[in-house]
Amino acid sequence: MPTASTRNAGPYPFLRCAHSVRNRPTRSTPNILLIFPITASWVQHFGTDIALFQTVFYLHQGTQMGLPEAGPPPRLGREIGLLGLTAYGVGAILGAGIYALIGTAAGIAEEGLWLACLLSALIALLTGFSYAELATMYPRAGAEYHFVRHGFGSPRLAFLAGWMLIAGATAAVATLALAFGGYFEQITGVPSGFSAFILIGLLSAINFVGIRQSTLVNIVLTFIEGGGLVLIVILGLTRGIEAFIPGIPEQPGAVASAAALLFFSYMGFEQIANVAEESKHPERVLPLALLGAIAISAVLYVMVSLAVIALASPEKLAASPAPLALAATTVLGPIGSTIMSVIALFAITNTVLLVLVASSRLVYGIAREGTLPRALTDINPSTRTPGAAVALLMLVSWIFLPLGSVRVVGSLSSFSALFVFTLVNLALVRLRYTRPEVERPFRSPISIGRFPILALLGALTAAVASLLLDSNVILIGTAILLVGLIAAFVLPTRPK
Repeated sequence: MPTASTRNAGPYPFLRCAHSVRNRPTRSTPNILLIFPITASWVQHFGTDIALFQTVFYLHQGTQMGLPEAGPPPRLGREIGLLGLTAYGVGAILGAGIYALIGTAAGIAEEGLWLACLLSALIALLTGFSYAELATMYPRAGAEYHFVRHGFGSPRLAFLAGWMLIAGATAAVATLALAFGGYFEQITGVPSGFSAFILIGLLSAINFVGIRQSTLVNIVLTFIEGGGLVLIVILGLTRGIEAFIPGIPEQPGAVASAAALLFFSYMGFEQIANVAEESKHPERVLPLALLGAIAISAVLYVMVSLAVIALASPEKLAASPAPLALAATTVLGPIGSTIMSVIALFAITNTVLLVLVASSRLVYGIAREGTLPRALTDINPSTRTPGAAVALLMLVSWIFLPLGSVRVVGSLSSFSALFVFTLVNLALVRLRYTRPEVERPFRSPISIGRFPILALLGALTAAVASLLLDSNVILIGTAILLVGLIAAFVLPTRPK
């Protein structure tokens, strides 16, 4: 005569013993599926403890075949406070972009370079405010996926946003690793491809070890790369304090063009949203860290822009492949170039680490929603990091290495981010009307009724900035977008 527990086990006799063991009130049981067929009568005769001695294998998070879980699955660890999160954002923004872009921007804006830096910061803040509001509404890994999915109600469009960011992230990691290899080869003679391969592997290992360790490494590297910019400011002071009195630019159009270029040097702030689940009190610290990171970077960039114009002419800065190294050389001689090259290595390393951290959380977050394979939701119980997602990004980044073209492939990450920025800003506009009841610990300022003015401006500036990219980049980015669109319709989805 079947008991209540065996009746509840369902139509699969070989699961009855597992069900009865799992429902014993006096003993916690492992999260397993028994694969030897044990009948209910055996269990009644010998006792349910016999079930513990059968051949077993682990179920992923204990959710397959309808078995209840013995305990909650491991979660991402909340380890990052306001300081760590702000340093994460500043490190992601500073990166390697300003070390290369400021020379070209100086050739365009000349004496108005400082204003171009300030204007580009204001453009970044437009989207930054949208991220701040949405991240407090949905503080989860895979941030952009959730923003777009809730905003438009479309899992496919949300997948497409995630697809573009993942593609851009792997391209960026491979490109930056090759740039690191080029610098490292000049200093040590080690082949660039080998050092790029080792860099990705080493930083992926740090990413796997834990978010606390990744944050500590990021803080150290951020201080080093920030120190390089402060060094340029100090060297600029040798030309006199009057060099830091901003002048009025004569060509507003040139300033606007330089600002559009320098906007890319502020990209990275959005990565903060993808570590929301690993932040302490995200509803409070996320807006402060995100907007604070943009503000700190803006102050540094404006001061550096005034310093480099004082140290070298705009024409020389524009012609140099390493404009900050050139500026340092005017005061320190050849040693100045060496110092800035070494600091550039740290800046690139920090950027690669932060991209790997943020994109692995993005992959994990999308997989958890059922759009990517379940295996990518795996959380290592010891390190509390998404180990499978970390490994996947490492492998794909390695595959990109032989294809790396620093200029074209690197710009794909900018195209991907700008596409997603447009969607995120528009998602906020829709959510103000479709989900007004959702709690918003932070709200983007300047609205007409419910309509967020800054979000609309952020969408427009992101769309326009994407059209200013090289035509080859736009063509390749569009092709990746179409592949992602096909994948969104072809790939099967599963329940969360």
